[in-house]
Amino acid sequence: MAAELSTTQIALLEAIKASLFGTDPNYPTDTDWTEVVKEAKPQTVLGIISPIIPVKDVSVEMGKATYMRLLFEQDKLIKLLDANDIPCVILKGSAAAQYYPKPHLRAMGDVDFLVPKDMFETAIMLLESKGYEYHHGKTKDGKIPEDVRHIGYVKNGIEFELHHHFSSYGFNIDDIIELAIYKKEYRNIDGYNIPVLPDFENGLVLLGHINQHLISQNLGLRQIIDWSIYIHTEIYEFIKSKGYIGSVAAIRMFMQKERAHAKRLGLHGGKDYIHRITLSQLVYRNLEDVKLITQDQYEALLKQYPELAALYGILRDLHRIVFSKKAEDLEHWIEQASHLDAVPELKSFVDGLKHDIFAIKNAIMFDYNNGLAEGSVTKIKLIKRIMYGRNSFAMLKAKVLMHELLYANSN
Repeated sequence: MAAELSTTQIALLEAIKASLFGTDPNYPTDTDWTEVVKEAKPQTVLGIISPIIPVKDVSVEMGKATYMRLLFEQDKLIKLLDANDIPCVILKGSAAAQYYPKPHLRAMGDVDFLVPKDMFETAIMLLESKGYEYHHGKTKDGKIPEDVRHIGYVKNGIEFELHHHFSSYGFNIDDIIELAIYKKEYRNIDGYNIPVLPDFENGLVLLGHINQHLISQNLGLRQIIDWSIYIHTEIYEFIKSKGYIGSVAAIRMFMQKERAHAKRLGLHGGKDYIHRITLSQLVYRNLEDVKLITQDQYEALLKQYPELAALYGILRDLHRIVFSKKAEDLEHWIEQASHLDAVPELKSFVDGLKHDIFAIKNAIMFDYNNGLAEGSVTKIKLIKRIMYGRNSFAMLKAKVLMHELLYANSN
């Protein structure tokens, strides 16, 4: 049985979500932020939560300095390999940080880079000739065991791990990754162009990284966050490819509302929510033309609110009368609508119809309308406003008549 999360762990997770995904944090009232910082450090996620928690730790600024120094040394390595025609890609580290809202939020302890297997020995000789100090990976006699995935080096205080393959037990993707090295893409991170695998293969590496830590039983938050951020970014890119032009922040706000909505459903049972604007559309549209309500929902709605059924029926009858030009049916419709007491606004509408009954019947029977007159009035008002305070009424009259003459001649 899984243990319940402590107050400190809940606060840490809330802070991570707020920092990375823009959610409103719901911290426990008795949160001890000193304990949260202690919990975050071994998980290497203090940099993520630091911008939004009420306490500060000096190690965060030190981490930012290390991050910039690591990028600088990593860039020197990339340029060295490029100059010697050795293809390489960065694994994890910067390759994962590219998906974060701000790359420096992702803590990085070393530089993992992968070269093709047939270039591995060449890369070793190059590094050792350029001052990269051997650290680990070889046997005592200097040989490289077959089961070793990388050789470790150190230069200027930064650790480098040179990989000739990536996969661990139970997750073999090396053939895919090997081919992807030659399809590498450059991503700009804080001013440095970094070679990384294409997004799909990079996602496999991040998933494989989780697998490695599961096997060694030291899976941490950072590996899970890397995968979550990657998936979040890929979903956003997919939505954009389908035509979405909004921002990530807008999606986050929408998802936050959806989560709150889902929580309410969990508390109160499943319900279908139909917006009032959808109900209004049913007044002048057919059900099949209104996208946000189904036939089953419509029938359930009318069953729960029978007055709506009567209202929709009477309004559709009016719609039929108007567009069928059967003005003689209007009197009967008014009589029916007068008995619908459940909707006071409808009674006011009916009283208005009675007051102008002859004009309304004419409007139903004939195609004539005052649109032409209204258009002329609008044009006269525009001319008047343009000339306001500049000329006399006689000039206004002449300009209006001249405008009409020009219009008549042009048609």
